[in-house]
Amino acid sequence: MTDFGKKITFKYKKVIDAETRKLSEIPAITLVLGEGENSFESNALIDSGSDISLISEDLANELRLILGEEEKAEVPGGYSIRIKPAKVKIKLKKGINIISLGTIRIAVCLDPWEEDGLEVILGRNQIFDMFKIPFEQYKKQVTFEKVNQKWRPY
Repeated sequence: MTDFGKKITFKYKKVIDAETRKLSEIPAITLVLGEGENSFESNALIDSGSDISLISEDLANELRLILGEEEKAEVPGGYSIRIKPAKVKIKLKKGINIISLGTIRIAVCLDPWEEDGLEVILGRNQIFDMFKIPFEQYKKQVTFEKVNQKWRPY
């Protein structure tokens, strides 16, 4: 595993929009979730508008996550989704370099998932506590800069 130092920049990823079927670029990064035989690589949308991080139920099952009791979470647009809380080990990946972020809280989405081929959404809680994350739309890139060395993952 490599320590990136204080800053790492990711180029936006190209995805096919589920509704328009057009190619677009979004602030998404590659993650490694879980560990050992139960680890999987996945692209994750960096969502500064979301309080919580979400994972698809299918990926949670592949990772064999231990799920809590079903809850409701409010989402933009005035509706709610069904979730189950869980914890997952998470690592940022850029090329062959990987940095561990430890274990984070994540909500497993039990409702149909329509996020353009992405199975993870990284929201503000915990992730944005560890990093300053500027989005540079004109450059099509997002940067993670360490800001809180005392943050301790679960």
